[in-house]
Formats: sequence, C-alpha cells, structure tokens
Amino acid sequence: QPSIWSRVPDWLYWVLTLAVLIGLMSLIWNACLKSQVRQRLLAQEALNDQLAFKHALLDGIPSPIYVRDLSGRLISCNRSYEQSFGVSFEQMNGRRLIDIDLIPRSSAQQLHADYIKLLETRQPIFADRSIELIGKTIDAWQWTVPFYRADGELQGLLGGWIDISELKQLQAQLQKAREDAERVSHAQGVLM
Repeated sequence: QPSIWSRVPDWLYWVLTLAVLIGLMSLIWNACLKSQVRQRLLAQEALNDQLAFKHALLDGIPSPIYVRDLSGRLISCNRSYEQSFGVSFEQMNGRRLIDIDLIPRSSAQQLHADYIKLLETRQPIFADRSIELIGKTIDAWQWTVPFYRADGELQGLLGGWIDISELKQLQAQLQKAREDAERVSHAQGVLM
C-alpha cells in the first residue's frame, strides 16, 4: 500500500515550497520596513529637537527678529517682536505690515516697500530708523537680509532691529557738551 506522501502530487510540493519562500521573504521585508520606520521616527524626533532648540534660541534673543515670505507676510518671529507690537504671533501670522494697524500707515508702507525691494534686488538693507511702537518712538538700527532654501531658491527675508535710542541720546548729550565746551573755550579766548 502506497504511503500518504507518495500519493501527494509533485506540484503540491512546489506550491508549498513557494509559499514558504514567499512567507520568509515577507518576514524579511517586514523587518526591513520596521527598521526604516524606526529610523524615520528617530530622525523625526531629532528634527523636532532641532526645531525646539531653534525656537528657544530665537525667543532667547532680546532684540526683535522676524521672518517674512516672498509676499512680505510674517511667517515667524520671536517673543521680543511680539512684545514690541503688543500682539501675539497668531494675530500677525500670515499678514503684511500694510494689512494691520500696528504702526503708522506711512511707516508700514515704507517698510513693506523696502521688503519688496530687497526681495527683487536680493541686497541686504541696513538702516537707522525711527520706529513707532505702541505709543512710543524708538531709534533703531534695522537690518533685513534675504534667506534661501538649501537649493539656492529665494525663500523670503529675515529682519530685526536693535534699539539704539539710548546711544542716540548719549550722542546728542556728547554733541551738546562739545558745543558748550567750544563756547566756553571761545569765551575764554575772547577774555584773554
């Protein structure tokens, strides 16, 4: 009497062998996919850590700093920038200076025109300006520079300012003291 194995057709052995090979290949493929997912999760965590660090760094800078897109719309800023205008980033996000009433209209138009000029010429702008913020005017050294993607394509602009009001006051006091000293010196020369 023939054994049970001898009654099984040969093609069934081939089908079973193929099924086992496909099963092994799918297990190996699954292990590779799990490894890739793990690597991507680690990379994503590292990117999130970098982003958190950059936000902390930006917010830790005491001078106002902002980032605008190719249309001049605000896409990022630090806390000092928010405090300078007395509004949160969420209230300004995606808006141009000429779209909101934070500073006088003429100043907003001038700054926006400078932004557009910078985006066209790609030349940085450094200027002493008087800036009106929340009911006070400050003297500021303002800087605005273009920034690019890794592939070299223009992405927008970075800018900020340093309040030099005290410096300007000291310069004015020094100039007045110099003029007073010259008057006294001239008066002494006349008396002699």
